Amino acid sequence: MYFQTVKQELGPLLCKGSAYERGHCQGEANARQLSLCFNAFYYSEIFDFLRPKNWPRAWGIRQLRRQAQSRLGKALKRQAPEHWQFLQGLAQGANCALSDLLVLASAESWLSQTQLSLGSGSALFIPARFSATEEPILLKNLDLPFFLKGFQVIRQSQPDQGLRSLDLALLSSSGAHTGMNEAGVALSYNYAYNPSRSKNSIPIAIKIQQALQNCESSAEVQQFFEQGLQEGGAIIGVVDRQGDIRLIEVSSQHVESKVFKDKILITTNHFQSLVLSSQDVPANAYYSFQKGLNNLTGKRILESSELRFDRLYQLTGTQMQFHPEEVLTYAQDHGSSQTPSDNSLCRHGEHFETSSSVLLRPQSRSLAYAAGSPCQTAFIDYQWL
Repeated sequence: MYFQTVKQELGPLLCKGSAYERGHCQGEANARQLSLCFNAFYYSEIFDFLRPKNWPRAWGIRQLRRQAQSRLGKALKRQAPEHWQFLQGLAQGANCALSDLLVLASAESWLSQTQLSLGSGSALFIPARFSATEEPILLKNLDLPFFLKGFQVIRQSQPDQGLRSLDLALLSSSGAHTGMNEAGVALSYNYAYNPSRSKNSIPIAIKIQQALQNCESSAEVQQFFEQGLQEGGAIIGVVDRQGDIRLIEVSSQHVESKVFKDKILITTNHFQSLVLSSQDVPANAYYSFQKGLNNLTGKRILESSELRFDRLYQLTGTQMQFHPEEVLTYAQDHGSSQTPSDNSLCRHGEHFETSSSVLLRPQSRSLAYAAGSPCQTAFIDYQWL
């Protein structure tokens, strides 16, 4: 197994000032990469899955742009104006179309209403009681389709108003999938299936970023999401500096929360609460042959999620103490047979692949990050001062 941690400073992209200025900074620094990202998306199987059946590609692009502008654009102006301004700055800085940014942001919610997600992931939350360093630990593997693998950013956000944070996000996004703020709150979300739509079409990634900017405890994060102003499905884990760990499961209609007091929390891509698990993909549901999803056809939809969950449960077992370096090896795990696959924690499937891995320690405000498959990429340590 490949394992290495490089003790050096990692340089996240510093984005500070107003929302527009932060977006402009992200766009200017990643203009070429964003252009490649849009091109990769519009020629991907996911785009073929979303565009109207039998429509030419150019027509499909125009249709999704109009749909994203009509629904998400209006919602952001009304409900999240700061993120609307961020995306305007991002478009200006990268010299790209705002409508393309809205399409990629909307894809998260659109796909959650189908039996296909934009990505997947595995997360582990360890309370201070079981930590060798006596502080909480969050480990997250993010799995993405191959075409999105290289389009990620670590962003150091310094807003004019609100809390500073370290965010892990897609280059095209004003939101985040994982992050840690200066108050010591660390949270991460995994994509989940949710067939219903909400009157409030704000994607979960944007809500995660709002929580990082405004919440100073796990309890505040739970209260924030219980307002129910989001669209899509998500399994969210959160831990604060005091070690308060909570599971927050979100759909467009329900929010279910649970406190994990002195317990390890494991999350993948299926709901754990009774209420939301009844709305999840059926256990016997399989990917069908439709719109060119050849790499997933015939596979059971929840198989990987369930097996990754079970593997993390097996690795943590009855262990009473965890050292950060040991926890990092879980990110590289290829199962008991040590065979990389679509079902291993370090995922190597024909559609999804682990694209980055991060370990956060909110008490000491440190981060270890691997920008790629963790079995092949060294982790780089960063101390956030």
